[in-house]
Amino acid sequence: MRRLPSIVLVALVLASGITLPAEATPDRLSCAGYAERRQFVEAQAWWLNDPDRGFNGGDRGHAHMGACIPERERVSGTVPFDVRIVMHDNPGILTDLSAVFKTRSTETTVARKHLSRTCNGGFGTCTFWYHFALDVDQFPASGLEEIRFRSTIQERSPVGAREEMRPSVNFQVWVANDKPRSDVARYPYLRGKGWYTGPGYCEAAFLDKVPDRPRSGVWRPRVLLDDHAGGTAGDAKVTRHTVTLDPDFHAVPEDPGRLVLRGRDGLPATALRIDTTKLANGTHKLHLRSDCDDPTKGSINSGVLVIPFTVSNG
Repeated sequence: MRRLPSIVLVALVLASGITLPAEATPDRLSCAGYAERRQFVEAQAWWLNDPDRGFNGGDRGHAHMGACIPERERVSGTVPFDVRIVMHDNPGILTDLSAVFKTRSTETTVARKHLSRTCNGGFGTCTFWYHFALDVDQFPASGLEEIRFRSTIQERSPVGAREEMRPSVNFQVWVANDKPRSDVARYPYLRGKGWYTGPGYCEAAFLDKVPDRPRSGVWRPRVLLDDHAGGTAGDAKVTRHTVTLDPDFHAVPEDPGRLVLRGRDGLPATALRIDTTKLANGTHKLHLRSDCDDPTKGSINSGVLVIPFTVSNG
């Protein structure tokens, strides 16, 4: 049977008075409605004082960047992303949000938004959303490749010098674009990175795939808490690491959550032990944080990665 052209079909539908259902809009937080399996993963950058330890050089609060990401899922063509920026007690100006494609041998900024957003003079919490449509056919290779979202917030030091805070998240996808395969090789795992002028990167990494299904019993996710995976020249060393469940650092007073692990220095690749039977069924957050002291500025740079997971124990 001969098929009618699309324009003719549309004309017939309009003439008949039939109403076509609107295309469903994905939920930007629950991640329902996207073409691939996704989870809302968040990276955070902190620049804070700690008077108890003698750090009083200046406090810029938090900057969060999160999105429903198709982590290690197969993607092709144009892939939509809705990126959330949260500024908490942050006096800076959000000036830039960019998307980067990283392969084994290339790193290319493929989309950028030039912005000028502030948050209540640096008090309280402000949330901003931005949409990207990224054509993964622009990757010069197929296979396991990396997408990075990176934002820049212009800050001012107590003496007026210009500084920058940059939260960013790196994650991998399986690109199907009919080009020769060449998998990304440098740190091919999920990373949340906090960057600040001076100390550079401080970051937290999740070495397993973000859970697609509920966890039960004892869960042993592998994590890495270090400065740019350790050994990058110019980055401050990790001075403390902290792993918690379900904290709320925006609450008054702060809710530190349930402590899983804490220690000095960085944490090499480690399998955590999380007994999910001690948690309520439902959605939870694994909060991974690396602190990098900067005695020269008198403040603490932190990189944070927040991983969602669901618990179901009978």
